[in-house]
This record gives sequence, structure tokens and C-alpha cells, in this order.
Amino acid sequence: MFTMFHPELALMGSCVLAVQTKGEDVYIMNVRDSQAVLGKKSEIKDLQRISEDGEGFRASSTLDAIQLTLDHSTGVEEEVRRIKREHPEDACAVMNDRVKGSLKVTRAFGAGFLKQVFILIFCMIPRTLISSY
Repeated sequence: MFTMFHPELALMGSCVLAVQTKGEDVYIMNVRDSQAVLGKKSEIKDLQRISEDGEGFRASSTLDAIQLTLDHSTGVEEEVRRIKREHPEDACAVMNDRVKGSLKVTRAFGAGFLKQVFILIFCMIPRTLISSY
């Protein structure tokens, strides 16, 4: 294993999170362990009674976090299946809950020692994540 002799390579790589809006549409792209999260003001959850000391009525209001992107991690079973499907000849593709036993993330810039050279053609598949926020 290459990282056995150069363990610092497992720490190298970059992540990206890009967001573009067009009208009411939002397009999000992430690589590695970056996430897009929408903060939505939650409904009033807890009403407190008027206290004996006369503080009065208080309502607590918080934000709810809605994750908009998928994680690229071996913690996501769909990602593990994808890697094993794309590398059926490699029994060590995912080992010890890490890609090639080194990286927890499943998609990254850098980490060239784990990459195979190939041509990748992107196609965008529209997916509605949020309908009325």
C-alpha cells in the first residue's frame, strides 16, 4: 500500500461546494466532505408559562437544518456499493471502512495515488430536493 510508506498522502486533497441560482432554481455541487445546508426558521416549539417572578411569556425559536447534498463517505452504503460496483476486481476497494484502507471520503480532488486514469462524461439529472421552502 502506497500510504504505508507515505501516510501524509491520506491527508491530501481538496473539497468544493458550489451553488448557483437561476430564478427560483438552486443548483448545488459538492465533492468530498463539504455539505450544503438550508437553515429554515422552525415553528415555535415551546411555549413557557408566565413565571412566578413576573418574567412574562417567552417563546423559543430555532432554526432547522435541512441537508441539501449527499455525503461522499464510506458511511453512506450507496457510495460503498458504487465503489465496489465500479471496481469489482479490487477486493480492497473499500477496506476498514475506508477507500483502499486510507480515505473515509469517496470522492475528492487530489488523492491521485488512488485514482485511475479515465475519461468522465458528466450528465446532469434534475432532481427536486425542496419544493416549498
